Amino acid sequence: MALNYEEVYQNPSGKVRPKTSRKTVKKQVAIGLTRIEKIIYSAMVFVLVMVAIAMLSLKQDSYALQQDIQSVQYESSVQHETNDELVTEIHNLSSYDRIREHANAMGLDVNHSNIKVVEKHGEAK
Repeated sequence: MALNYEEVYQNPSGKVRPKTSRKTVKKQVAIGLTRIEKIIYSAMVFVLVMVAIAMLSLKQDSYALQQDIQSVQYESSVQHETNDELVTEIHNLSSYDRIREHANAMGLDVNHSNIKVVEKHGEAK
């Protein structure tokens, strides 16, 4: 076993030690959060959660209002159709021919001297 000059020179006792490589290990220092930082971070998380809850609540209210609007619009359209049907029925019931038929059925005669023309907004009826 041949001794290396560097090994003997570094170890004067004459004992041969195997050469080991040294690795430098950096010690990691764990930096903790201060109490103020913890409070700030907790407050930020709390605010974000509250904002998310508020947004969901507003979205739900918006959806409920949209449903209410649609139901009112539907009821309005149904009422409009009913009103149109009633206006048509009024026109049919107040027609001159129908009134004349009822008058003749009751035995009434048409006296042209008693007939008056009624105008509504400039139109003769």
